Amino acid sequence: MKRLERFEDCRNDVIPYIEGVLRDFYDEKMQAFLADESLQVISTHKSHYAFRVLFREPVKSIICIFWAELEEDSEKMQCIINAIGEYFDEDGDIGKKLEPFECCHNDVRPYIPRVLDRLFPEKRQVVQADIDNGSLQIISSHIKKENRYFTVKFSKPVKSIIYINWEELKEKAEEKIIYGIAHEIGHCYARDGESRLLEKEANDWLKRWGNFEDIIEKVEYLAPKGEEEGYTIGYEWAMKNPEELSKYNCFLKLWNDLKRREKDGLEEELIQQAKSDFVRTKSDKTDNEDIEKGIAYGVMKRVREILEEKNIGKGGD
Repeated sequence: MKRLERFEDCRNDVIPYIEGVLRDFYDEKMQAFLADESLQVISTHKSHYAFRVLFREPVKSIICIFWAELEEDSEKMQCIINAIGEYFDEDGDIGKKLEPFECCHNDVRPYIPRVLDRLFPEKRQVVQADIDNGSLQIISSHIKKENRYFTVKFSKPVKSIIYINWEELKEKAEEKIIYGIAHEIGHCYARDGESRLLEKEANDWLKRWGNFEDIIEKVEYLAPKGEEEGYTIGYEWAMKNPEELSKYNCFLKLWNDLKRREKDGLEEELIQQAKSDFVRTKSDKTDNEDIEKGIAYGVMKRVREILEEKNIGKGGD
């Protein structure tokens, strides 16, 4: 079913289960599901306090599968059956069209203006406008059922969603809650950024466009710090060793051609290549995954610069 390829935020190992479920539906229902270009199916493979999804095209319906919480094949199949069934249930509580923030728990809502107040006016107006017109939706975990999924339909097209796992986050300190929401907003607007290191770029965006330095230091989320440290190390190594970089050109080409859900495997290959080329003998953090990832992307930053310089030299755009 080639049309399932548009579900870029649904991992490859989930797709066969969706295909299996759809084959058991009447053809009319299956074709209607496949033809709905405003629908996106997303899946999560880790436990999160929060996550975000940025869609290439606006969507009006979302099915989210919490894949990491499902173990048996029978559980996975039943979860998808229930989720797709609710998608077709126009009269159900979950299937109804939702206005902005209607699927955001009342306990979460007071924290949103506190996050926005920390943004500088220029960016605060941008984010507030997206919230007001419904293109940015904040969803919280109270709508997730025991079946480990949720299905929502919005009254207006949505470009980005932020999911807040309130059951987990509500037990945390206040600054952790504020940071959790702010960090996901940072992801939505920083996107890949210059480095393509998503955790680093989200924090950098918050520092650039708001008063978040204090809260970032308090929370001590280590992934952005590790990525930033590794990024500097990798970039400096690449500057000193240009003869080692030609092998990375293929990663850059593949990265630009692959869909989002296909990039995890390529990223792992890239990190392993950087690890084999770059032996860190002066640090006790060799096994730090965030630093290793940062090193790989620091190398790729220099590879992109070299290719851009060559393209300019040939008169390219």
